[in-house]
Amino acid sequence: MLLSVKCQSCSTLFHIDENDSNFYLKMQVPAPTFCPKCRLFRRSMWRNEHFFFKKKEERTGNFIFSTYPPSSKVKIYEHSYWWSDKWDPKLYGKEYNFNNTFFKQFADLLHNVPLCARSIETCVNSDYSNHATNAKNAYLCFNATDNEDVSYGFRLSGSQDCVDIYETKDSSLCYETFSIVDCERMFWSSNCANCYNVWFSDNCRNCNDCFGCINLRNKKYCIFNEEYTKSEYEKKLGTMYDGSYLQVEEILKKVANLREKFPVQYIHGNRNKNVTGDYIYASNNSLDCFVIHNIDNARFSQFIRHSKDVYDFTNWGLACELIYESANCGENCQNLKFCYECWPSSHNLEYCVECHSSSYCFGCVGLKKATYCIFNKQYSKEEYFSLRSKIIEQMNITPYISSDGLVYRYGEFFPPEFSPLKYEESSASDYFPKDNISEISNKYNIEIYSLEIPEKVSDIDDSIVGKVIECQDAQKCAHRCVGVFKITKMEFQFYKRFNIPLPRICPNCRFYTRMEKLNPIKMWDRECMCKKSTHGHKNKCVVKFKTNYSPNNPQILYCEDCYKREVY
Repeated sequence: MLLSVKCQSCSTLFHIDENDSNFYLKMQVPAPTFCPKCRLFRRSMWRNEHFFFKKKEERTGNFIFSTYPPSSKVKIYEHSYWWSDKWDPKLYGKEYNFNNTFFKQFADLLHNVPLCARSIETCVNSDYSNHATNAKNAYLCFNATDNEDVSYGFRLSGSQDCVDIYETKDSSLCYETFSIVDCERMFWSSNCANCYNVWFSDNCRNCNDCFGCINLRNKKYCIFNEEYTKSEYEKKLGTMYDGSYLQVEEILKKVANLREKFPVQYIHGNRNKNVTGDYIYASNNSLDCFVIHNIDNARFSQFIRHSKDVYDFTNWGLACELIYESANCGENCQNLKFCYECWPSSHNLEYCVECHSSSYCFGCVGLKKATYCIFNKQYSKEEYFSLRSKIIEQMNITPYISSDGLVYRYGEFFPPEFSPLKYEESSASDYFPKDNISEISNKYNIEIYSLEIPEKVSDIDDSIVGKVIECQDAQKCAHRCVGVFKITKMEFQFYKRFNIPLPRICPNCRFYTRMEKLNPIKMWDRECMCKKSTHGHKNKCVVKFKTNYSPNNPQILYCEDCYKREVY
C-alpha cells in the first residue's frame, strides 16, 4: 500500500510505501510529515562540517577554536576538559514542565549544558581538524579517520602525505583527488581505484603511469587514452608537463572536454543489490542513499558505513543498527531516534545531543555513561518509562509550532531554529546552496597578490610559508571565499617534491570546487543513452533507471550492462 503525503514544509508530495511503514512500526515512531529533502535539510542545519570559529570557553574565558560560532547561544568547554570528570552534566538536570513545549525546554537545556568545542578522538598535532579520529599532523581535515600528514582533507580515511583531497581512502602521496581508493601518487584525478602515478584522470582502475585518461582498466603508459611504450611515454610526458600553473589550467580544460566524449555509468558503485542513489558500495536493499559503504536495509541516508536497518541517517555509522532521523552518530550504536553527535556504544536514546556511551535517555545533552535520564535528571527505570510516555503524549497534544507555522510533534527531528548554527555555518549550505555572497575578510594585510606568484614552484623558496596570499577568486565566486590564505610548511614541501604549482585560491574555494564533482542529492528518471548494437540490443538501449545525473548533465549516461560492455 502506497501512502501519499504532502510535505508540511515545501508542499512536495512524497510517498510512504509498505517497507517504510514497516520500518516506522519497528522503530515505534509515526510516519514523517516532512519530505526526505526537508528532513535532510533539517538534520544538516545542526552540523558544521568544515568551518572553524574562535569562541570564548565557558570555564576560562579564553578564546579557543570551535565549530560553534561566537554568536551561538551554546556554551563550550575545551576538548580535554569536557571529557574529564571535573564537571558533571547531570548538575544541569531539570524537571520537565508540562506547561511548556518539549522543544522549547530542550533549547533551554542545550544553551545551558556546555558542549565540546570539537568532535575528535586520539588526535596528535591536529588542532585544526574536526570530526576526526586517530589523526596525526592533520591540518584542516574533517570527517577523517586514521590519517597522517594530510592537509585540507574531507571525508578521508587511512591516508598519508596528501594535500587537498575529498572522499579519499587508503591512499598516499595524492593531490587534488576526489573519490579514490587504494591509490598512490595520484594528482588531479577522480573516481579511481588501485592506481599508481596517475595524473589528470577519471574513472580508471588498476592503472599506472597514465596522464589525462578516462575509463581505463588495467593499463599503463597512456596519455589521453593512447597507449605508448615506457620510453615513448616518458619522453612525451616531459614535453606536456613542466609544473607551470597555466599549463595545469589548460590540461584540466582539455580533460574536461575529453570526459564528455566517454560514457559514465548511471551510478557510482559496485557489489550492490537493489540500491538507488550514488556512490554506493557493497550494500543491499538501500534506496535513495548517497555515499554509503556496507549498508543493509537503508533509505534516505547519506555518508554512512557498516550499518543496517537505518532511515534518514546522516554521517558516520560503523556497526550501527536501527537508527532513525539522526546525524553524526556511530560506533556500535543501536536504536537511536532524533539524535545528534551521540557515540560510541549508545542505545535507546531519543532527542539527545552529545551523549556518549549512554542508554535510555530522552531529551538530554552532554551525558556520559548515563542511564534512565530525562533532561539530564536521573530517574529509576520505572520512573523513566512512565515519564517518557507522558512527555510523548504531551508532545502530540501540545506540539511546538515554529515561527513559520510548522508543527513539531513526537517523531520529528529538532527544529532548525534551535540549532546552534546559522544556515551559512552549517552543512545545509553545502548541500542546499543559495545565492551566497562571499565573505571577504578585511582583517589581513595582503603580502602576496595572486598575480605575483611565480608560475612554477621551482621558482619559489620557503620564505612564502606563512605569508598572507590573496585568493584570486575573491568577490568572483559563491564559495564564501575568505579572500586570503597561507601556505604551510608541510604543504609547501609537498608541492616542491612533486613539482606542483602553488594554488591561487583559498581552501574554501578549493573545497567547493572539489565538491562540485559530487552530483546533487536528488534523483531523476532517465534511460540509457547507448546506441551500440554490440551491447546486446538492436537499436538504442531501452533500460530505464533512477539516477542523480540531471537531464541537463552533458555526459553520456549508460546502464550498468552497457557500461560494463563498453569499459571493462
